[in-house]
Amino acid sequence: MSWLGYTLVYLAPLLTFCSYWGGNLYYGLMFLLTFGLIPLFDEWLGDDWVNPQPEQEKTLKKTALYSWVLYGFVPVQIGLLLWACFLVSRPTESLGRWLGLLFMVGMINGGFSINIAHELSHRKNKLEQNLAKLLWFRVGYMHFQIEHLLGHHPRMGTPEDHATARLGESLYQFYARCIPGSFVSAWQIEKERLKQKGYAVVSWHNQMFWFIGLPLIFCGVLYGLWGWQASLFYFLQALIAIFTLETVNYLEHYGLERRQSAGRYEKIGLQHSWNSSRRLSNYFLHKLQRHSDHHLYAHRPYQILRAFPEAPQLPTGYGWMVLLAFLPPLWYRIMNPRVLACRQREETSQSCEPQAELLA
Repeated sequence: MSWLGYTLVYLAPLLTFCSYWGGNLYYGLMFLLTFGLIPLFDEWLGDDWVNPQPEQEKTLKKTALYSWVLYGFVPVQIGLLLWACFLVSRPTESLGRWLGLLFMVGMINGGFSINIAHELSHRKNKLEQNLAKLLWFRVGYMHFQIEHLLGHHPRMGTPEDHATARLGESLYQFYARCIPGSFVSAWQIEKERLKQKGYAVVSWHNQMFWFIGLPLIFCGVLYGLWGWQASLFYFLQALIAIFTLETVNYLEHYGLERRQSAGRYEKIGLQHSWNSSRRLSNYFLHKLQRHSDHHLYAHRPYQILRAFPEAPQLPTGYGWMVLLAFLPPLWYRIMNPRVLACRQREETSQSCEPQAELLA
């Protein structure tokens, strides 16, 4: 995959600008792109199973343009948010345009911007981690960086992980458990870090206070600049982004469990994450759908993530899977047999494709 393919994500903010000038009817283009055009082209283009060879990996890791694709999105998204907050504060703006901007900015933040924040969060470079925090800050979900790296990754597939959806758990039940649980987990992780360093919990060293306070301060700044409409817009677009993020979390590990023996969980393997090798959506999502490899090697940059046909495979890309998750009966009908097949595979070493009798 050329680095140019990953610049497709910039179409989303460009589409927002064009939609604003085009009128209310154009705001539906973001929904059409995310849940219509991308999945349809995915089905037409098929899967991409090509993995880079070791020598190619070295070259790809050294190609800075793959990182600059991520860096450039940070100021674009900050500018998009500020621009939208300013526009909605104007008394001449119609309710239709207000809601249209809200939907588009929230969807971009939840579907694309947070994905880039996730990628940068896994980088060891301090600059890249701070860029990730800027993107988390834009949706008021900064604690996710702590919980994801130090909570979800080591605990995935276990009952202790708030971000692993249980078999038979609906998306709405998952929201109620995961969102508050992730915050509590991040607080506990930070509390332990402070204890190890000899700092008091109630001190400026506690990152959680900053993660809570900075978005609130930003809301106050927006209020001072452009009034309550701008602050409300920031809050609501953050909610859309957060629920979009957690919907993706829901489908990434649904029903996949790590077996326990003698009080210890088995090592994380390919079998503990759902994957999709759909070609176009992996460009837009920087190969997030090659999720098993990401969990095996969390610091592997996106451009060299590998696809494994033997890992659990979603029936389609993330776009349609997100829509499916909002319909629990249909979700169970399609996904539960696949989960059972994957569990059966652990005993038989066969593929994770559901057998005909499981679908009956």
